[in-house]
Amino acid sequence: MKTPLLCLIASFSLVACASNPVSESNRSNTKTNVEYDSASLQMLNAEQMNAMVMKKIKRAQAIQAKQDVDDDRGLVAEPEAVDQLRDATRLVFARPDQDGSRDHTFARLRRELADMNSLDEVLRDLSKEGIESLKNESRHSPREQATYIVLLDNLMAEIKPEIGTNAGFRKIVENIRDADIKVSERVFNQQLLRSMSRPVSPSETAAKILPKK
Repeated sequence: MKTPLLCLIASFSLVACASNPVSESNRSNTKTNVEYDSASLQMLNAEQMNAMVMKKIKRAQAIQAKQDVDDDRGLVAEPEAVDQLRDATRLVFARPDQDGSRDHTFARLRRELADMNSLDEVLRDLSKEGIESLKNESRHSPREQATYIVLLDNLMAEIKPEIGTNAGFRKIVENIRDADIKVSERVFNQQLLRSMSRPVSPSETAAKILPKK
C-alpha cells in the first residue's frame, strides 16, 4: 500500500512545480525577471503553454487598445503592453523546445510585437537580460542561470535564419558571442544530472551560427 501513496505524493509535487511561479525562497536576493524556470515550463504541454502566452497577449491588446493614435507619429506602443509581450516572449524562450511547439507560439508573439514596432527592442532586451544574469552568476540561482541558457539558445535559434540580412539580429548574436559566457560549475552539475547532457555556453553556440568572415 505504500508504493501507490508515494506515487500519488510525487504526482502532486510535479503538478505543483509546473503550475506555480518560481517562489521567493528559490530566488536570490537580486530582483529577477524569471517568473517560471525551464524545469517547470518543461513539464507543461503545448496547450498549457499557449494558454499562458495568450493570456499575456490579450492583456497587451487590452492595454494597447486604450492608446490614442497620434496623427503625426501613428501608432505608439504602450510601454505596459510591450511589457506583457516581453514577459510572454521570455516564457516561450525559457521553455526547452522538445516538442517543436516554440515556432508556432513565437510566430503569434512576433506578429504582435511587429505591430507595435517592438520586436527588435524586446529581443535585444531579453538577450541583454540573459547575458547579464549569466555573467553575474553569484547573484542568480542555478535554476535561473539554467533558464537563461535555454532562453538565449531558443532566441538565437529563432533569429538564426535572418542574421545574414538583419543587422539588428546579427548584433544580438555577436553580443552573446562576445560576452564569453561561462557555464558555472553549479549549473553544469545540475544540468548534467537533470538531462544527462553537457550544457553548452550560449557564447559557443553564437560563435558557431555566425557566418565566417
